[in-house]
Amino acid sequence: MAARLKIETQSRAQTFRARLRILPWWLKVAVIYLLSRIVTTIIFILHAATEPGVNGATGNMGYLEYANVWDAKWFFWIAYYGYPTHLPLDAAGDVTQNAWAFMPVYPFVTRAFAAASGTHWYFWSIFVSVLAGLISALLIDRLFVKKLGSLGAIFAVTVFCFMPLSPLFQVGYAESLGLMLLLIVMYLLINRYKALNYWMLYPAILLASLTRPLGVAIALMLFIIWCSLLWKHRMRSLTQQDFRRITAVGLFAALSGVLWAVIAGVVTGRIDAYTQTEISWRKAYVNADGFVPFEGWWQGLDWWFDTPLAVLLYILMLLVLLLLVMLVKRFGIEMTAWTVAYPLYLFAVFFPQSSTWRLLIPLFTWVGLPALIRSWLGRVMVILLCILGQWFWLHYCWHIGANTWVVP
Repeated sequence: MAARLKIETQSRAQTFRARLRILPWWLKVAVIYLLSRIVTTIIFILHAATEPGVNGATGNMGYLEYANVWDAKWFFWIAYYGYPTHLPLDAAGDVTQNAWAFMPVYPFVTRAFAAASGTHWYFWSIFVSVLAGLISALLIDRLFVKKLGSLGAIFAVTVFCFMPLSPLFQVGYAESLGLMLLLIVMYLLINRYKALNYWMLYPAILLASLTRPLGVAIALMLFIIWCSLLWKHRMRSLTQQDFRRITAVGLFAALSGVLWAVIAGVVTGRIDAYTQTEISWRKAYVNADGFVPFEGWWQGLDWWFDTPLAVLLYILMLLVLLLLVMLVKRFGIEMTAWTVAYPLYLFAVFFPQSSTWRLLIPLFTWVGLPALIRSWLGRVMVILLCILGQWFWLHYCWHIGANTWVVP
């Protein structure tokens, strides 16, 4: 009886997988993305229902309002009022928090949708994020399908759609659109041997750099690839065309990475306008006068923890990143280079605080690793942990509650 039941179960599983393979890949991705947004929306609504009513809210928030708190307020302001020509200063003459900390592509794209439709910005801010998240999920499938197969890629998409930070795919933040543009850059880079893809890299990198501060990290990734190509050229015969093109694209990415800082400096008349604006967010934690690479992480960990514990956390993070790089190597030099470049960029420029978690969303390469799990029970556990992680992230990093200083 038990043997017969096992055979029937295996037969049903094989039938299900066979039917699943018949469906177009994009339809499978779209269905998974839709299901994930339903789950996340339910978690959002449950949190919004308990919102105590601060930051101008009265009583329980609706979904549109709740998904447009925190930095979404800055994007709304930029969309309708632009950027200041004079930096705001405090009594001591230091630059205070202002709109120059936020890139222009997302708010202006959202404003264009709102203006064309004549409806509220709140709706379109979420629409742009949801649409960008869907395109990102489609790109994740295309990025992993060659290395993991169709079923493995679909599970990578599932992890991507349900991951703890996936609520960012439906809020008024630029992360979803920035991630989409980054994935387009990655797809074009991996398939760069088509000449048109090389030319398309330039606008993709520029748009990504003006949506989220990704240009410098992309340039660093390209430098790592450039070094790899240089090493391979020493080892064996290699065409120079790819080497020259990577050099040109890398230089363009480096320029794109500093472009917004240059624009801010020109408009405000202060060459350090962007860096001083970013540092203004640190001053709630530490006394920072200027930008020094790699100083922020040490200051931040020392602020949150005692120095000995900060040292241990540094070592732990480096070990985790080293392990991640070793595991991601199977996905190719491009993804490996990004897995090295983006954390190194964050270590160089970022001050760790409660925004740290959402700034990790561009480190997408890890989502392919759970697909290496062969057990279906193990895969189900991964998705359940992701959903639980969504609840924790929304509760502790997005939910306003009584701790209004804890910004995601």
